[in-house]
Amino acid sequence: MSKVYTLFLVPIFIFGLTINASAHSFDKPVHEILGVADPALLPDSPFYFLKNMGRGLRLFFTFDPAKKAELELKFADEKLAEMAKTAETKTEDVLKQALQNYLDAQIRLKARFESLKGKNKNVDKLLEKLAERVKIHEELFAGLQDEIGPEASEKAVREVKNTENKGLELKEEKGGKPKEKSSENPREEILQKPSPKTSAAADTTVTVTSDDFTPQMVKIKKGDTVTWVNNSGNPVRPASAVHPTHELYPEFDSKRAIGAGGSYSFTFDRGGVWKYHNHLKPSMTGTVEVEE
Repeated sequence: MSKVYTLFLVPIFIFGLTINASAHSFDKPVHEILGVADPALLPDSPFYFLKNMGRGLRLFFTFDPAKKAELELKFADEKLAEMAKTAETKTEDVLKQALQNYLDAQIRLKARFESLKGKNKNVDKLLEKLAERVKIHEELFAGLQDEIGPEASEKAVREVKNTENKGLELKEEKGGKPKEKSSENPREEILQKPSPKTSAAADTTVTVTSDDFTPQMVKIKKGDTVTWVNNSGNPVRPASAVHPTHELYPEFDSKRAIGAGGSYSFTFDRGGVWKYHNHLKPSMTGTVEVEE
């Protein structure tokens, strides 16, 4: 008996990336999206070690710490491209190895960012590139869930977000954010005495519990990022009002369920007061106030 599949195509444009939301396919090969070479050697090749040796030599002969981190970022791109290609034809064991290679690359990248702390390097370009790659990697893993499984996809996204957090720490340090609170700064006054349901910070975290967003209201600046961390035992899907269309701010939508321990981040590029909800439990609501 033949099966008929109806595909509803939902375009998502992130840095030129288009995802077929039902089939989890892309409009062009993953390596082209990432801007790296088509991976000829995959983890199951007996000559794959030569590729890793080449990467090691490039790092050895790169002396600037920021450039080393940039190389590690490129290697993470390459290993994501390898994993995507592996998912097309290889066995589950090979796919697991390709995924582990990617996770290891993220661990090394975090270590590079950690090593840059306190060195006052010019890392603006690197941090901009990191922010760009984080968004692209998140979208790619969302599209690869059918191939690698939702649990593996969420684990990879968590590692990507951990890497991003290391970059944010470096950005804060470079910006010379004061460690001591000053009563002369109105913004600092707010930070010193937040209300139970309101938070004001440049990079804000909202904790998801079983029946609430905490804090329920956050105040940020245009261009700031909010991260929802799921500490409940159930999947959650943060999305803009109104339910179920999310039409007030369509881009503000995780577009997938975030499992326990997972996270979702969104950078607000529009000023205004944006109400949102848990698409899987619409009675859970919150608000993000974005100042111009």
